[in-house]
Amino acid sequence: MENAEKKDAGSNDLGAFTQAEFCAAYGVNRVTFHRMEKAGTAPTTIRVGRKVLITRRAAREWEERMAGGVAKTKVTNEADAPKAADEAAPAKKRRKATKADTGAIA
Repeated sequence: MENAEKKDAGSNDLGAFTQAEFCAAYGVNRVTFHRMEKAGTAPTTIRVGRKVLITRRAAREWEERMAGGVAKTKVTNEADAPKAADEAAPAKKRRKATKADTGAIA
């Protein structure tokens, strides 16, 4: 089955995918989908009642972003953004305190 046919076969009459249909059509694990949502790289979703849907247009735009390598995470708060120095700095190893360090008399 062609990739486009596979994507059409999973869609419903609304012209949109449910999250499960989208994940099945694009071969994305649902946990990965939720991670992409958290990172801001998932396709745009809409709510219709209790259903969360991804329009065909949003799916195409997401596919183009992924193919173009434009998958960048959204940083909504600068405090959440990692600092370059923090990323590059190796973790310092802590050594155990000895009796000499604590001033205890042996």
